[in-house]
Amino acid sequence: MEEATEVKREAYLQLKKRLRGYSPFKKSITLSFNPILKTHWIYQDFFKNWQDNKTVYKDNELSILKTTYKDNKFLTPDDIYSLENESDEYFRNVYTYGNWGVLGHVIFKNWHVEDLSNLIPQFDHIYSGVSLKFKLHGLEIKCGMFQAQMMNAAQFMWKLLASAWTKKGKQIDPLQVTMDFNRNFPLDLANEAQTVQALIAAGLPKEVAYSQLSFVDDVDYVMQMIEKEKDGILPLTEVTPEDDADNIST
Repeated sequence: MEEATEVKREAYLQLKKRLRGYSPFKKSITLSFNPILKTHWIYQDFFKNWQDNKTVYKDNELSILKTTYKDNKFLTPDDIYSLENESDEYFRNVYTYGNWGVLGHVIFKNWHVEDLSNLIPQFDHIYSGVSLKFKLHGLEIKCGMFQAQMMNAAQFMWKLLASAWTKKGKQIDPLQVTMDFNRNFPLDLANEAQTVQALIAAGLPKEVAYSQLSFVDDVDYVMQMIEKEKDGILPLTEVTPEDDADNIST
């Protein structure tokens, strides 16, 4: 199964069930892939006893062979240079060293579970919400896989363009071309609004409360807009020129 990380676990299980009938050899499935993420089902199912500093693992039911770019005799010098000088930690770990990858900044890792039920009486109000980023962790994995494919395609594209431009006298180093990817998670605006209201009710300055809104980049600008709106609202006791005219006519 080529590029096995692109295949869902359910499809693999279906394929495994269809290996029926008599055979003089033990039935098996061979998977080939880049070890993109430790959260992938392949790692969870087959690599529980795997060590990254090893190249071979074997037991009665499973055989694992780890290869790297050094085992690929078809790579060009440019390909080797690109792999050996990869600056991205994730891509270097996966595609250069052949280790299982771990994407950084995907989800908080510095946490621990603790029972805080005995502290409940100390609080006047208790709020709970949904961690959208945690629920979208699976989508983030797919984004990381797609990003890896896009990076490979882009490197090949720039090599072709650089070759064509060189013939026209335009020099460009394709290895100096970079691509950036950003994740745009849906916002839980209702929960953020409740958080801001709770902070203001607790006595915190509004400027501090508004800074907790994920879509606010410039808190000072927001405060200026609020003051500007206040300036445009007339006090209830203020008499406008129109009111004076009405009084005179009366």
